[in-house]
Amino acid sequence: MNGIEIAKKMNISTSALGHYESWGLIPKVVRAENGYRLYTKEHKAYFDVYVLLALHN
Repeated sequence: MNGIEIAKKMNISTSALGHYESWGLIPKVVRAENGYRLYTKEHKAYFDVYVLLALHN
């Protein structure tokens, strides 16, 4: 899963996704040879929870 898909769903920038990782809010993300982050279903689940939490605040 690529960061653009997740960022669009969350309505944030792809660089913000990197901040979530650096702040320890999501598990460490493996990078492809080209440097792009490779998100898994687990990462998507974390982001889904953050979206739901934001909607209820």
